[in-house]
Amino acid sequence: LQAPRMEWGIAGFASSYELEIATDAGFVDVVYSAVVDGTVHTPTHVLEAMTDHYWRVRGHNICGAGSYSTTRSFTTGIAQVVLLVDDDNDAPDVRNSYALALAGVGLPFDVYDTRNSDDEPSAELLGLYGAVVWFSGSSFTAPAGIGVAGPGQGGEDALAAYLGGGGCLVLSSQDYLWDHGLTPFGSDYLGISSFTSDVAQTEVTGQGIFGGLGPYGLVFTFSNFSDEVVPAPYAELAFSGDFGDAAVTRREGAYRSVFLGFPFEALPSDYDRTEVLFWAFWACVEVFSDGFETGDVSRWSASVP
Repeated sequence: LQAPRMEWGIAGFASSYELEIATDAGFVDVVYSAVVDGTVHTPTHVLEAMTDHYWRVRGHNICGAGSYSTTRSFTTGIAQVVLLVDDDNDAPDVRNSYALALAGVGLPFDVYDTRNSDDEPSAELLGLYGAVVWFSGSSFTAPAGIGVAGPGQGGEDALAAYLGGGGCLVLSSQDYLWDHGLTPFGSDYLGISSFTSDVAQTEVTGQGIFGGLGPYGLVFTFSNFSDEVVPAPYAELAFSGDFGDAAVTRREGAYRSVFLGFPFEALPSDYDRTEVLFWAFWACVEVFSDGFETGDVSRWSASVP
């Protein structure tokens, strides 16, 4: 991944940390630096692909800077077709449901783990990928309005820029709307007209681009807080539920977005999840064809007829 997550131990008496990343062990060619308060940081600048990088960190306080840590290194790879944004709280960890579905569809992917925070991918990073799949699992904030489930303001801005440039987004979050309300991003880019939180959908049936799929009986490994999500006039219904509309899709120009107001991982089987993801990506075929050297999307059907 071109924007790796850096972590280090606590230095005694440090109030902040200075991080440097270079393409040489002598740190002559420093390509990224930042001063951060904590001991975890993801570079906001996308690093050059297939390149050796070296990094170090040192503590700062009112007396000045400490000594640099031992130098560590990593090598960036080639960006894959899909970026999987893990935004759940690992209670439970639901990433495997998405990883298996992506493997079933036959699309390689990178993972960006927000660790249930607003440490979210930049527009520059998102732009390396043909599609983004973002999920929040059981994460939510009580009371509503604070927001940890799904993209925060920075994440929404980055996604808006990404979609505006012709991206493809699948966002699965039963509490994104609970936590953030209906933001301009939700209205304009996801195509949501209105919503009702926590209606607890138990069955969904594909509509529009997902027509013919289901009905699926949802299976939850955590509390069911799924929503009713009503599409705007310029968007389309993606799934209906037993308690109203359950998902929305929007296409504007070169981009496609799919928002699921129920957890994708609650679909009852690996096959069902692969089937839904396949059709979500098929709807993005014009966007996705740029993600393959050949532009051939026929191999997507290897697992799903």
